[in-house]
Amino acid sequence: MMNLAPIVSRNWLDRPARDIFSWFWENTLPAFFEGDRECMWHPRLDVAESDREITVRAELPGLSKDDVQITLTNNVLTISGEKKREVENKNENYHLIERSFGSFCRTVALPSEVEADKVDAVYKDGVLSIRIPKSEKAVPKKITISD
Repeated sequence: MMNLAPIVSRNWLDRPARDIFSWFWENTLPAFFEGDRECMWHPRLDVAESDREITVRAELPGLSKDDVQITLTNNVLTISGEKKREVENKNENYHLIERSFGSFCRTVALPSEVEADKVDAVYKDGVLSIRIPKSEKAVPKKITISD
């Protein structure tokens, strides 16, 4: 027997709602934050932990190592700096500007006690890698069970 219900694509049903949200995010929200647009940039971080160390990686494209400061106080790591805006050519009509500029600050509470005087930081190809050794107190110890 033939199905009497019309076949409707799921994408067609989702389209009106998607269009309303797209319009809002592309038109209303940027206009609302226009003055603070430069403050909205936060570099992406990865934080990993092993038995012996904590590793933090931050994506910082377009920055030099001189533009970045790293501090470690009371097991709180802070990465801060500033990405400077390139000089805009007033004779060009921009159709889209997505790159972010301005000051940034990321703070990470480290999950265990660390050796602050043994931290190693390397910046290569726009990625900052920070290796933070754990304190001997924080390193897990194997305990043998006696008979």
